[in-house]
Amino acid sequence: SFDEPLAHLFVTEADLQQARQFLGPDESSWTVHPVVARHVILDQWLRQRIQSWQRHHQKGQVVILGAGFDTRAHRLANESAVAHWFELDLPEPQRYKQEMLARHGVVDPPHL
Repeated sequence: SFDEPLAHLFVTEADLQQARQFLGPDESSWTVHPVVARHVILDQWLRQRIQSWQRHHQKGQVVILGAGFDTRAHRLANESAVAHWFELDLPEPQRYKQEMLARHGVVDPPHL
């Protein structure tokens, strides 16, 4: 199963209203959205790569290009021995993400 505990910080009521129009009012009946499926697949793939890397090397690095509102470094922070996570994106999305996280008391992991 997939759990993104920080996603609600980036979804507005207008976003939910649009989803309800498209998918129907009963959120419990919504099928898996392709974006969620993509995150599940990428998380599984990344975990496998990290485990493979760890069999032969010390701690590694992960670079997330076009990070946007991705919070993978927060979700996977305690699951792996990654020395550093780097999130690269344009300044505005990164600034907004950091503002939203800080506003809700979310602290970046020390390795980010």
